[in-house]
Amino acid sequence: LWHVLAMRFAVLLIALILIPFSFAMAAQKVTVRAGVHPEYSRIVFDWPKAPAYDLSRNGESLTLSFKGPADLDISAFTGQEIPNISKVTIQSAPGENARLSMVVPAKSRVRDFKIGSRIILDVYAPEGTSNAKAIAAAKQDSKKVTPARKEEVKETQKTEAETAKAVEEPEAKEEVAEKAAPAEENMTGQEGKKDIESAPLSPPAMDAHVITVTSTRSVGMAVFTRGPYLWLAVDDPEIAVAPQIGGPDKAFFSTPLRSVVQGGTVFRYPLPQGAHVYTEGSGLLWRVIVTPNIREDKGFKPYREIDDASRYRGGMVVFPMEQVGKVMRIQDPVFLDQIIAVTVPQTGIRPEGVYDYPEFMTLPSAAGIALVPKADSLSIKRVKDGMAVEKPGGLVLSRDRDVKAIELREETADRQDSKEDGENKNSPRVYSFKSWEMGGIKALEENETILMSGIPEKDRNGQVEDLLTLAKLALSNDRSYEALGYLRVAADTFPAITDNPQYKALRGAANALAGRFEDAIEDLVVDALNPFNEIGFWKSYTLAGLEDWQQAASVMPKKFDTLFDYPDQIRLPIALGLTEVSLRNGDTETAQGLLGALEQNKDKMPAQYQAGWDYLMGETLRQLGDTDQAETYWKKLTDGSDDLYRAKAGLSLTRLQLDKNEITADEAIDRLEGLRYAWRGDELETLINFRLGKIYMDSGNYAKGLTVLRNTVSISEGSHMGQEVAEFMTKNYRDLFNAEKLEKVSPLDAVTIYEEFKELTPAGTEGDAFVQRLAERLIDADLLERAADLLDHLVMHRLEGADRVKVAIRLGAVRLLDNKPEGALRALDLAEEGISKLPAEEASALREEKGRDITLLRARALSKMGKSDEALRLLDELPRDVVVTRLIADIAWGDERWDVAADAFQDLILAEDISLTRPLTSYQAELILNRAIALNLSGNRVALANLRERYSDSMKQTEKAQLFDVVSRPRQLGLIGSRESVTSLIS
Repeated sequence: LWHVLAMRFAVLLIALILIPFSFAMAAQKVTVRAGVHPEYSRIVFDWPKAPAYDLSRNGESLTLSFKGPADLDISAFTGQEIPNISKVTIQSAPGENARLSMVVPAKSRVRDFKIGSRIILDVYAPEGTSNAKAIAAAKQDSKKVTPARKEEVKETQKTEAETAKAVEEPEAKEEVAEKAAPAEENMTGQEGKKDIESAPLSPPAMDAHVITVTSTRSVGMAVFTRGPYLWLAVDDPEIAVAPQIGGPDKAFFSTPLRSVVQGGTVFRYPLPQGAHVYTEGSGLLWRVIVTPNIREDKGFKPYREIDDASRYRGGMVVFPMEQVGKVMRIQDPVFLDQIIAVTVPQTGIRPEGVYDYPEFMTLPSAAGIALVPKADSLSIKRVKDGMAVEKPGGLVLSRDRDVKAIELREETADRQDSKEDGENKNSPRVYSFKSWEMGGIKALEENETILMSGIPEKDRNGQVEDLLTLAKLALSNDRSYEALGYLRVAADTFPAITDNPQYKALRGAANALAGRFEDAIEDLVVDALNPFNEIGFWKSYTLAGLEDWQQAASVMPKKFDTLFDYPDQIRLPIALGLTEVSLRNGDTETAQGLLGALEQNKDKMPAQYQAGWDYLMGETLRQLGDTDQAETYWKKLTDGSDDLYRAKAGLSLTRLQLDKNEITADEAIDRLEGLRYAWRGDELETLINFRLGKIYMDSGNYAKGLTVLRNTVSISEGSHMGQEVAEFMTKNYRDLFNAEKLEKVSPLDAVTIYEEFKELTPAGTEGDAFVQRLAERLIDADLLERAADLLDHLVMHRLEGADRVKVAIRLGAVRLLDNKPEGALRALDLAEEGISKLPAEEASALREEKGRDITLLRARALSKMGKSDEALRLLDELPRDVVVTRLIADIAWGDERWDVAADAFQDLILAEDISLTRPLTSYQAELILNRAIALNLSGNRVALANLRERYSDSMKQTEKAQLFDVVSRPRQLGLIGSRESVTSLIS
């Protein structure tokens, strides 16, 4: 496996490193681009070949004069504000030497320099200002980047990279230095500083690091990289001093992995991502430079010597090297294979790129050679021109004639691309997978090797063509990720290819088969592909992958002739995907047609596609009403080896059997709980959890159901299904707290659910009523403190106006019930305050409606705090009715004010309008007894005698008779009617 991965990795590296990165530009056209940086604004002139130029300045006017004619394209400045630069104008006429002027702030300093074919002009923000606002706006704008803007950004980034590179390259430094002002003038900003400054840009954030190798005797080295590691092979096994690291982040390199091999010592370091490696020196002193910038560092190219007597074998690869050191064999602890390193005595001797041959491949090298054998018996020998790699019988090497044969084969495939589509005689085919297979999997590796071997010798167009051929080859053989790699390299080589509709179609198909549906749909929806009927298959399949089933059904074609012309490895996933789209749309006829077309070769399908067919056939039968046969298909899958369809079938079977009452809700829950972890990461996991949460809710286990549903939303956030689950959860949570349903939920469960899922509570008046209903349910259950907390939150954070006043009054009552009079008074104060803030008319109406309630509650709270006098004074201000009178009696009784209590009970007795000819009610009897006790304890014997005389006969008929007789009889010394006895009796 490591061997295969290493080979694949090297194949991509060959394309990335060997392909020249050049761009053809029209000689007469010069694009002018602009960019904004924190301290300066930049203009870049993209010349095919940069001419000489002059820069002059007069106040705010800046003029750039080129020594050559050009058609300057300054469209980048149209409608765009560039800080510190305005009124960019072309001064030259067609055919004249190009000249351009602009307006810049008088206090801005300017610098200019040339990098390759680009001329760059920077205008700094005046002292004390910056371009921060413009940069922030640009970042916000970047979220709406057009394709043209993407290309512009890419070009600007490339310019920045090359500019940073110029800082490090000695040649560039020398070129810039010719015009640079003295460092003191550039940096101090003091008087006398030049208006126009030429200087290199600051280096990038990651600075270069230097690894220094020193020895007391001359040593040769091989310096190369593999994966995330840098290797230094020194042909001295006795080197004592480890290489020294210099640079700001030298701790990153840590202590190198050191090993002694035959012929030398090897050091391995971690390599920063994006770093480039170069070497300097020789013999006693070597310097290995690790930098983020690219240097021009040419090397030699190997060549093949082939014995034409054999078609495949008989060759060797020669590396033309002026000097060759030692051959060292190194064991790679990561890839677990062998690296052969050949040292050189000085820097500058290395291959130009990376090469991959059938029986070995080279690694990226900064000095010497490093190669990885793919075959046994590989040997290294010195030859006249340098060093050669060979093996007994010769190496397997591609011939030119073989490459030509493949090209002819591709031309044939291209002609087949144009054959008429069976469903649209006027529409050509986009995909010709059968032609692109080129012999299928068995011939894949050989075909890739042959195509790759010819890429380095071709021009850019030829390279891109071969890369696209490799992408088609990989895609048609179900190697979608490899296809994406080739397409990415092709785009890096020739960026304009990404605008080609067929390129987009290839990349869209590769992304779709790789499961990268969001990337796929962007390529497949371009207008240029709409006329192709088969693109509809891919759109529908991709939208299904994005779980947009409705739109997937709307774009799916009605005929499938082209689809069934695809090879199995592509036809099967697409056809099964379209079948599911049809079934989700209720289109059983189309589903039956697709499944029927696949059925004839079902036995030859890979296992995962057979499982997919069985599952979809079961769903088709269910929709057609044959549930027993559907169960048969699904039961077989629940015991199968395919995880995906075992989970899908388990969910569908559980749902079907629950609907048919073949299993109980508890059995369904047990099954789905087992399926929750059987499949993770897509819509299926969401569906399993959704169904489980619904069953919990239907079973009355609301807390568990809501918990499962909330977890379901978290794993499918942003998806259509996730939104559906969230809506279901919210609706059921709110329904749970309506008046009728809330009665069926225990108060403790209700408050627990509310506190756990408080975020689902609706906003506004609906939410306020929601919380009030819950509070009343808690009051009924005597959970007073929790109820008060809910009402307090409403008063303090949610309610306003009259609603706030009413709930504050209710809060005061609940606090009293909970025996917390201080809290009750605070709530009542809030109610009074709320009334005072209302408009006069509304305040008056509310005070008339609720003022009496506030006073009653306040009086009760004061009495509970021992302030009976104050409480009774408040009650005296109210019109006397039964409620007020009862409260007065209660307060007086509690404070042992027996005369006041007796008077209050007398008023209550009179209010009852008691008839001596009718039996007394329990309430009436209790009022009479209470007055008798109060009169007894107040010492009012006259009133007590009158009470006894009037009601004694009536009281004899009640259960209070004996007690009334004891309390109301005349006081006699030593008898039970004494004051002490009465007090003891009623205590």
